[in-house]
Amino acid sequence: MPNPEDENSLNKALWLAVASEMARCCPSARPVVQGILGPQGSGKSTLAGLLVQLLDQLGRRAVSLSLDDLYLTASERCSQALWRWRGPPGTHDLDLGERTLEQLVGGEPPFWLPRFDKGATGGQGDRFAWVEPDEALVLNGRIEAGSFYLEGCVYRDRPLPLPEKMGRPVPLGAAFVDGPARWQVCGGRWVLKQTGQLLPLSSPVGWQLLPVRPDAVIFEGWFVGVQPVDAASCPNPLAAQSNRLLPGYLPLWRYLDRLLVLRPAELAWSKTWREAAEAQRRAAGQPGMTPREIEAFVAYFWEALPWEVFVEPLIARNRCDLLVEIDAQHRPRHFRRL
Repeated sequence: MPNPEDENSLNKALWLAVASEMARCCPSARPVVQGILGPQGSGKSTLAGLLVQLLDQLGRRAVSLSLDDLYLTASERCSQALWRWRGPPGTHDLDLGERTLEQLVGGEPPFWLPRFDKGATGGQGDRFAWVEPDEALVLNGRIEAGSFYLEGCVYRDRPLPLPEKMGRPVPLGAAFVDGPARWQVCGGRWVLKQTGQLLPLSSPVGWQLLPVRPDAVIFEGWFVGVQPVDAASCPNPLAAQSNRLLPGYLPLWRYLDRLLVLRPAELAWSKTWREAAEAQRRAAGQPGMTPREIEAFVAYFWEALPWEVFVEPLIARNRCDLLVEIDAQHRPRHFRRL
């Protein structure tokens, strides 16, 4: 039987090699942008977080950005109603994505990174006009009918412009009285200065303020880097619709310096991984999908962008730099440079 310690060493060696290669490119005039493509549940976000840690150990500042962070808000998705679920092409704010990448690559700090709260609105997800805790930030606005409306922020005693279309006001509840509101961070938590009230632990995910330019950006998503194909190749109406919308994503892919593909040895594992994720949500007291809903959800994504139609040609044409085949436990089994 394989030795687990040997396997862990090999895994670490592979990802350290990827991080080291990125680190060697970092002294360039702009951040290196590493794309990660992989199906649902393949560990893209986990790998992105690991690469950020490894690059930090190598003395490089890195930040991760998910395609999921660019989702349209709940109200925007309701108004377009193209898709049953968020995820496929057409459910993202492409202008937001291009502005974010353009700023990270060529702008001046500080930078605003969008973050999408996938657990909001009953699991439909949404984006909020809110910011993750930072000791140097002060948020100003007003509370009306139990919600906070962000109107301005100060960073290190300097007014800082807010991003465009930040999202929904933050729901606080009836315990917060209407009126002007000023928030500061104390002990890692947002505190309302007027009353000393702490922001509820159930508060939504907020935008992230990045005070310095990163050396590397890790951009991950289930179809990051995927190109349109010949329309005749699309096997169903959902795939055809995805194919028509993919050209809108090409301006985002142009920022990629390199692309890593995670390919499960069995694509059917996506369903198993989704089942495990939903079980974890239920165990944590959060709403989760039923087995029938999981079945429909995973099948829907495969119909929208069939792997063999959209990703395998990408690999065959050497449009990615590194192909990593993973097993059911997300461990890399084989890798190939392209």
